[in-house]
Amino acid sequence: FSSVSTGYTYRVFAGDNSTGLYEDFGASVYLPRAATSFKVTIASTNSLSFSWVPDPLADTFQVLMSSGLAFRAASAETSSTVAKVQGLAEGLAFNFKVAS
Repeated sequence: FSSVSTGYTYRVFAGDNSTGLYEDFGASVYLPRAATSFKVTIASTNSLSFSWVPDPLADTFQVLMSSGLAFRAASAETSSTVAKVQGLAEGLAFNFKVAS
């Protein structure tokens, strides 16, 4: 996919170019919009709690964190719109985002 947008449902089909055989029905895939109002609700010396307002059609979420260039999972996947990240080192800078 090179030019897909969030907030749309796409129909995806699997196929084999060498045989020319493709699925008849495919699968619908919804690409949710980014969550809004992502904020820290509780902060302590080694943990942060977050909340956010999701795209109404998104159903699972995960907080991601980075202390450099690459983001990694900071919380378990959840269907809730709140999450707590623990085990943070005091005095270090982190970036956080929520993925759905």
